[in-house]
Amino acid sequence: MRSVSMIFNKNGNAFVKFNATPFTSKNSNKFARGFADQAVKSGEKLRAVVFQPEVQQKQRKKQDIFAEAGVTLVPSLRLKEAVALGEALGYDVVLSDVIQLKQFYRGSFFGKVKLEEIKQLVDQNKANALIINHKLNYIQESKLRELFPDVKIFDRAGAFLEILSQRAQTRNAKLHIELAALKEKKRSVIQLYEADYEPDGNPLAGVPETKWQVQWRAVLERERKVMRELDEMKNQKIEERQQRQKIPIIACVGYTNTGKSTLVNKLANASQPTGPQPFSVLEPAIVNYTLPGGTKALILDTVGFIGELYEVLSYSFRQTLDEILLSDVLLHVRDIAHPESEYQKVNVQHILKRLYLGDHLTGNNHIEVWNKTDLVDKGQLNSMLSDSKISTAVAPVSAKTGEGVDALASRIEKIIQQWKPQGASTSQTTSTQASAV
Repeated sequence: MRSVSMIFNKNGNAFVKFNATPFTSKNSNKFARGFADQAVKSGEKLRAVVFQPEVQQKQRKKQDIFAEAGVTLVPSLRLKEAVALGEALGYDVVLSDVIQLKQFYRGSFFGKVKLEEIKQLVDQNKANALIINHKLNYIQESKLRELFPDVKIFDRAGAFLEILSQRAQTRNAKLHIELAALKEKKRSVIQLYEADYEPDGNPLAGVPETKWQVQWRAVLERERKVMRELDEMKNQKIEERQQRQKIPIIACVGYTNTGKSTLVNKLANASQPTGPQPFSVLEPAIVNYTLPGGTKALILDTVGFIGELYEVLSYSFRQTLDEILLSDVLLHVRDIAHPESEYQKVNVQHILKRLYLGDHLTGNNHIEVWNKTDLVDKGQLNSMLSDSKISTAVAPVSAKTGEGVDALASRIEKIIQQWKPQGASTSQTTSTQASAV
């Protein structure tokens, strides 16, 4: 099957272009995302500008979850996270700023005056990429590409998917990311199709309906192939889980860059890769762990979450989420020193609840781990823990220094003694666990 893409004429109308490149698994991920190729030469650092758009009166559903939790969104902190995404992509972020808007425009996202200002800034800074820390629909993204033909355009979801695509190593991880990208592409086809039809349902001139159907079928066909391959891998994972079903599993979840891998290393004396950049871990890693009383267990080091990207997360991290569902103990690891720690907590809880994993957050097998306490003033930390409800529900630790880690291990062991799967043995050998991994 030939691949298809969108081109625009001078009037801004979209047409389907049939490419000679075969639609294969090697190029399907790029096709699904629609990102332009931009090679990075050895030793050359590409430049990016990052903007955090803020409208005066947002009417977003996701803001309700923050309002209910008493969390105030701080634009400067949202911008800081967007800069981290740009740096994780490999760009040198030469300019970052919060853009105040009266409203979002459906067709171009920004108004004409603001677009001209952005164009000047992009040109002045000789930027290779423009990152908008917000969700853009296909029409908005296409208009920006038309205005910036030599600049790579990323919205929040696009930047996230690109980071995952760059760092994915295994076939399983690559397929999950491609599936998420294909879901995004399907929404793009629908948006572009609807935009080129008049309200009465009559298509605009030059946009044959059959070509939209061809593109839709191309995406669906690739999606089915990806899902079939993932199903085969899932069956293999089920067999592995059955082998380790008598071994307690401890799952570490949390926002990206909260120190989950560092905590796993400290608990289990392991050597999981860690790093300051987001998404150091892209697949769930299982580590052998012996509890203080001698009970053999497995610790699941999961992929870090990121805020306000539920749909993308649900597909790209499906394997991680399936593993969490089968865990016996859930450790929600928080960076308690982060200025947006509450925002991160609400996002993680929202994602898990939307994916029907909320029971793990309310059950007795859940521990909220306050990590990085070494970065918090002791008086402030004691004040935060003075609330009896909080002090009994959380475990303050510093994975870096080891403070509080032994107490956390004891709490985990108590939960496992209560929730230990029937028939579980405390003398499972390391070789048995290794085969399960």
